[in-house]
Amino acid sequence: MTICGEDDHPLFEKFSEYYRPLVDDIVIELGCTKKWIQVNGQTTSNNVVFLDKVSQQNEALKSVSEDTDYIFTFDIDEFVSEVNINGIKEYLRQAKPDMCCLQMNQFWHKDNYVAYGGDGWGYEAWNPRIFRYEKGMTFLNHRPPTPSYRVTKSVNLPQRGNHYSYCYIEQVYRKMKYYNKVYPHMDYQTWFENVFLQWTPETKDEIESKWSIHPSVPNAKTRKFNGKHDIVWI
Repeated sequence: MTICGEDDHPLFEKFSEYYRPLVDDIVIELGCTKKWIQVNGQTTSNNVVFLDKVSQQNEALKSVSEDTDYIFTFDIDEFVSEVNINGIKEYLRQAKPDMCCLQMNQFWHKDNYVAYGGDGWGYEAWNPRIFRYEKGMTFLNHRPPTPSYRVTKSVNLPQRGNHYSYCYIEQVYRKMKYYNKVYPHMDYQTWFENVFLQWTPETKDEIESKWSIHPSVPNAKTRKFNGKHDIVWI
C-alpha cells in the first residue's frame, strides 16, 4: 500500500511520521511549485505557474512497487486513525473493491471548526481516496480522482478522516493561486481577503451569512468540532 501527498506543506513531517508504521510504502508528490520549477526551471515569485495536480499523481505512480495491491491517495493534510486504517485494510483484503470513498472532517482555521453543507463539500461529501493498483495505471482526472481502468465496484466506507484543508494561511493562499489558474473566471482573491482572512469565531455568523466558506461552492458553513485528533496539528 502506498500513500501520496505533497512535500511542501506544514504537516509534511507529521504525515510521514504518522503513516510510516501503518502502510508498506509512502510516496510523496512534489508540491505544485516545486514540480513546476523541476520541469521548467526557476521562476520569479510573482510569476509561478502551477503544474496540474493530476500530473503530480501520475508522476508519483511511477514509484509504486509492482506488488502493490492498493494505493491510498491521501492529501498531505489528511489523517485517518490507526483503528480506521486497520479496518479499511481488512475490508480491502476481503471485499477487493476497485475504489473506496471516505468522508472527512474538513477543518477550517485553527479554532477547531469544521465545514458542513456546501452542496457536497464538507462533512457530508464522499472523497475517492483508495484505489486498486494496476500496473501501468494512471489517473485521468484529479477532481474527482479517476483511474484509467474501469471501476466496477466502488464502495463508501464508514471510516472517517480528519482533513486540515483550510487551516494554514500560506497553503490557502497558494490554493487560491492554483484555483485562479484552473478557474480564471472565479474571483478567488476577493474570497481570500473577505472570508478567510476576516473570519474569526467572533465574526463567524456575520461572514457566513454573506459568504460560503468554500471558495467554489455555495452554502458551506462551519460548526465546532468535538471529536478526536490523531496528531498535534496547530
